[in-house]
Amino acid sequence: MSPYINRYFNKRKGVSVFLQIVILVIIVLALGVMVYSGASGLMNNWFTNRQINVLGAFTIGSNIIVNAKNAGNIPVTIESIEILDMNGVIIANTSADLPLTLQPGDAAKITLTIDPAATISQGDIVDIYIYIENGEIFKVRLSLQ
Repeated sequence: MSPYINRYFNKRKGVSVFLQIVILVIIVLALGVMVYSGASGLMNNWFTNRQINVLGAFTIGSNIIVNAKNAGNIPVTIESIEILDMNGVIIANTSADLPLTLQPGDAAKITLTIDPAATISQGDIVDIYIYIENGEIFKVRLSLQ
């Protein structure tokens, strides 16, 4: 190599090894704090989560009782519920219990009256549609107990 090129490369300065290690340690610590807080649930309040879980549905006489739980982290208002059989025919869709607001972690039993023309029995598979206040729809397929 030419002596002029060697002089150019020898005069170039970079980040010292000590500074590189300090920057790397800071980055690793910041990533560790983010992973820990995400895994331990510290950042749950940063995000809004609407989620309705259907714990089960069972028939008693001419009623279907739906057990619903707010598994999200904000209150949710259930506006209406529809229960359809596997052919898409509405079995039940009215309830005196609605609208119903569930706080996070709360569960409720919602009673719906079965349409007299519907033929439904224990063990039948149904689709449950839950409509909440912001227009979201939660669909669950399950077997009636």
